[in-house]
Amino acid sequence: MFRNSKGFSLPESLVAFSCFMVMLAFSLPLCIRMITTLEEKQQRVEALKFLQEGIEYTVVTGDYRNSTRVYKGVLYTLSWKGNDLTTPCVTLEKEGGTDEICVSE
Repeated sequence: MFRNSKGFSLPESLVAFSCFMVMLAFSLPLCIRMITTLEEKQQRVEALKFLQEGIEYTVVTGDYRNSTRVYKGVLYTLSWKGNDLTTPCVTLEKEGGTDEICVSE
């Protein structure tokens, strides 16, 4: 900035704006990817909680029943698989597709 001028000159302002835009261009995709990863991890945690609740219910009552739950727009379905119903699984149905989490001994 020049000694006798008040404020910033046009070239200084353009350089500062360009630096800001470059930083934004590098950080914005990273932030979006982090948010997406966080949402996926939150859905997985919710599925594991639902799976744990289903296992606890079965241990206490001895009733192997399938159940469903909708939480934040995602459908969680608990089902018991295997010949003797020993493998509990939770299926997540969301906009991007489905995912399944099973517990094995």
